[in-house]
Amino acid sequence: MWHYVVAAAELARLAEAEGEAVYRAAGITAINLEAAYAERGDDVHVAEVAGYPRGGGSTWQSLKRGLTTVEVDYLNGEIVALGRLHGIPCPVNECLRQVVNSLAGSGSQPGGFSPELVLKWATEGHQGS
Repeated sequence: MWHYVVAAAELARLAEAEGEAVYRAAGITAINLEAAYAERGDDVHVAEVAGYPRGGGSTWQSLKRGLTTVEVDYLNGEIVALGRLHGIPCPVNECLRQVVNSLAGSGSQPGGFSPELVLKWATEGHQGS
């Protein structure tokens, strides 16, 4: 379990670092999470719902519901596209995009690939699918 958590955290860190590099190259100023919460005020609340475990974000929820198309092309894919425009490679975001699209296309549930395997693919240049 420990390796799973470490690999997932490293994937998130690497994907975020790529996004930040792309934003800098594109002249986009990103706001941090605290600033985002302060800006939107009380408009959005993330909270536990009694009796229902929270599994993940919207893409995770789409996969869990068995949707065959998800928003990954508009999330990680936009980072990849913007990276191409500005000469910033984004192998982790591209790998995540391909892996999630593969899961959705096959009707698989979240977690169909281990974070360790996806991290290996992303860092070794193999685009998982």
